[in-house]
Amino acid sequence: TRMRRRWRIVSSVWENHKSRSNSLDLLQELDHMGKLGSQREYLENDPDTIRLLYTSSGQPTAAILTDAEAVVDHKLFWIPCGTEDEAHYLAGIINSSTLEEAVKPLRPKGQFGARDLHKHLWRLPIPLFDPGDALHREIATAAVATARAAADVLNESRAARTAAGKSTDVRVLRADLRAWLAESDEGQEVERLVAQLLAQSPPASPNRS
Repeated sequence: TRMRRRWRIVSSVWENHKSRSNSLDLLQELDHMGKLGSQREYLENDPDTIRLLYTSSGQPTAAILTDAEAVVDHKLFWIPCGTEDEAHYLAGIINSSTLEEAVKPLRPKGQFGARDLHKHLWRLPIPLFDPGDALHREIATAAVATARAAADVLNESRAARTAAGKSTDVRVLRADLRAWLAESDEGQEVERLVAQLLAQSPPASPNRS
């Protein structure tokens, strides 16, 4: 009852302030072109889906999502992965500086940095994950090891900054983490493996965005 009342209030605010050219009601606006509804339908049919999320602008960044109840924001793109190994394989590739350099010439520049990663990422020679390929397995394993070590580094950085009375803003912590990745054995191993993968130049992957 309370949620219905809130929904009516919010819907009323939407109707009173939307542009005159907009004929959509609030629900239609939220589910524009069915992007939320289709996402929910997909997950209801396969609740065990492991999703790989990646950004559309800025520095290429990926994360793995296993929560079937979570709804992915419109600023993110996602693809389903068949296994956790596949998800880690792709996350390791997308989060690498090697990939960032490879995709940089393909991306247009906006006011706040490079844009449209989703349009150009899969133009790179990134093969579909093959569990029988030793290099693919190595990338997945290295990505897991790096993610675990990075979590510890992030916690330590946050604790040290808090104790010193310094900022723990996400941008500051991200910079700390990027610096660690560039110097760490774990981060350098991922870079080496991804460079080896891209140098092989297999057939282009199908568009997954």
